[in-house]
Amino acid sequence: MRDFLAQVWLGISRRPLTYFLSVVSLGIGVSAFLCVAALGEAVIGPMIRRLASLADMGPVIIVQVGVRGAQQGAVFDPREVAKHVQEVMGREVGVGTFFALSAKVGRRPLGGINVRAISGGRLSSPLRIYFTEHLSITGRELSRSDDQAGAAVCVLSERTADTLFPEANPVGKTIRLSGWQFRIVGVTHTGQHGVYDFDAMTIPLSTALARFREQCGRSVSVAVMSDKTRIASDMKRIIASFKNRLPKDGHVDAHSPWLEQLDEMRDLNRVRLLIGLLSTLLLAAGLLGMVSMLLANVNARMREIGVHRALGATRWRQASQVLAEAGITGLLGGVAGIFFGLGLLALLAAGLRVELPVTPAWMVAAVFASASTALLAGAIPARAAMVDPVVALRQG
Repeated sequence: MRDFLAQVWLGISRRPLTYFLSVVSLGIGVSAFLCVAALGEAVIGPMIRRLASLADMGPVIIVQVGVRGAQQGAVFDPREVAKHVQEVMGREVGVGTFFALSAKVGRRPLGGINVRAISGGRLSSPLRIYFTEHLSITGRELSRSDDQAGAAVCVLSERTADTLFPEANPVGKTIRLSGWQFRIVGVTHTGQHGVYDFDAMTIPLSTALARFREQCGRSVSVAVMSDKTRIASDMKRIIASFKNRLPKDGHVDAHSPWLEQLDEMRDLNRVRLLIGLLSTLLLAAGLLGMVSMLLANVNARMREIGVHRALGATRWRQASQVLAEAGITGLLGGVAGIFFGLGLLALLAAGLRVELPVTPAWMVAAVFASASTALLAGAIPARAAMVDPVVALRQG
């Protein structure tokens, strides 16, 4: 074994430029593989995770009923809309409405602020998730008892809380909406993955109906569960049921966030597959460069190989020596590629102002890919080294 390793090292040290170029060729491929993979995970990964959390809602249908234009009095009663959808589907529903109000904190006027009013029922969760997905909350959520009692409480989005109370915890403080005072009981947080959150606040639906009926009936959203096999027909049935119930300027739309998220997840997984193929092609480019260099090295050593064969070296020994040289080159190229790739990622992260983390698993995968690529690249030169001694001496 010691003699074999000495021969491998001798083969590398005699032609340092060839192996240096092989390391550089493979290192560039590895660094490109690492950068493309990190960019894919940083951009595509969080989107897929968010879509998966939305798809976990199941086959829910969101029905949106509203009026076009700004006619005074052309409003809907959200509970009547919800009752109609419940009669059509024969299932419990959640209902919400969305509008804007003037707001004030203390004596400071804030102008218009987006408000969503959601019922406290079980199916208000899909509406909350669909319109304001968040990962955590300070304080508490709105409860069913808040809705039943018509409580003057609210939950702020993180962005709204940062705007209104930049240096304080808003939980327990109050805010005025069109002259009515509301106590803040919670703040939603969007986390680290770019999950979208409306710049808004949430109040109980019963409170909105009691105090802002004129504003809160212009756009009504109802959530109802469907079945995976009948969701398309259920959406058509719901839309058809509103045909003779809407005023002239009224409109209705039914769609399924569940179906939309599944379609988007499939599209993003295809993008991730393309990114993986691109990374593989970048490694393949390094492989081709290494094959040509190793072949040139074997051809230059053909006389030496012939002498070794004449002195008793077997074909497999010569082939394994070439493969060992390729494997060592692959490991060095992988390590060099990781250092170069990390530096390039740091520059990209600074330029794009995004986090591009690389986990140890990705680094191990990059070194493994580099070594595997090098061994694959060494297969053809190793086959060329398995020649008869007479042929090798004649060629040399």
